Amino acid sequence: MEKIGMQYVEDPEIKLSGIKKIVMLGDPGCTGFYQDSQKVLGTILKQKADLFFILGDLVFTGSGEEFREIFDFCNSRIKTPIYALSGNHDLPHYSKFLGLGTCALILDHHICLFLCNARGHFSEKDVDFLRKARWIPLIEIESIHFAGVLPKSKARDPRPKNPAA
Repeated sequence: MEKIGMQYVEDPEIKLSGIKKIVMLGDPGCTGFYQDSQKVLGTILKQKADLFFILGDLVFTGSGEEFREIFDFCNSRIKTPIYALSGNHDLPHYSKFLGLGTCALILDHHICLFLCNARGHFSEKDVDFLRKARWIPLIEIESIHFAGVLPKSKARDPRPKNPAA
């Protein structure tokens, strides 16, 4: 098993065994990591899980101080690994604190892909990672789970522009 708490990813292919329960959450810091966000994240981290995934936007401005704050918060409350996908709010310092933004977590019967598209697109490096995937024949795969985050600036608001019309 990996170390506990927030994980720094250096290897794009990470093998983990014995994982039975995964908790996924997103955007804990996208509006600032204040009391309400801390209360919600603290409650989620109390879940009994073998692994946690944070699907982007750990922080609001991407500052090192914000990353240290959420790392301290999570690491003081958890006894299992946490992997995090980069969101657009995380871009300035994501790689310094969390390493690679694209990786495959290879579990016993599942593969979880983290592909960073926080800049609004996948890089050629990300696409090449999928093309050269050595992990596909490694296990009898029951499922492949994909996680990617589209920046809010690229998202289309589904509400009508003029609701009264």
